Amino acid sequence: MKRSVWRMGIGALILAGGAVAGVLPASASWGECSSGYLCLWGNRNYSGGPWFEKNANGSYNTGWSNNDETSSVANRSGSSSMYLYNDTNQSSEHGVVCLPRGYSAPDLNETNPEFDDRISSLRIFSGACASSVTAIGSPRSS
Repeated sequence: MKRSVWRMGIGALILAGGAVAGVLPASASWGECSSGYLCLWGNRNYSGGPWFEKNANGSYNTGWSNNDETSSVANRSGSSSMYLYNDTNQSSEHGVVCLPRGYSAPDLNETNPEFDDRISSLRIFSGACASSVTAIGSPRSS
């Protein structure tokens, strides 16, 4: 009898573990950033959904609620690159980095720690990154 109860308990634990594992969220992906857009996420590995998406050239502050929150970035634009700054109004005490078109950086802490959770503004522009600016990320396919 004790052995049957013990086996039933183990079986229940296995079933419960399977139920919990079944409801875990799928891993996020850079594909959540719409094709043609440049996106920023507040968490590493593109998790939490992109909170900033733009497809128009221009200069932008990330906004009060998203200031110093970015941990991953993706550039799914076919023609634009993106300069990232750690201060508002396109200024930066740590210089500037560039995310080329078709590139992504799933973890800014690994690629450029000075910009992890510190991005406050950005500039989207047509063309390639200037050779004098550090490019971050790695190429991705659509």
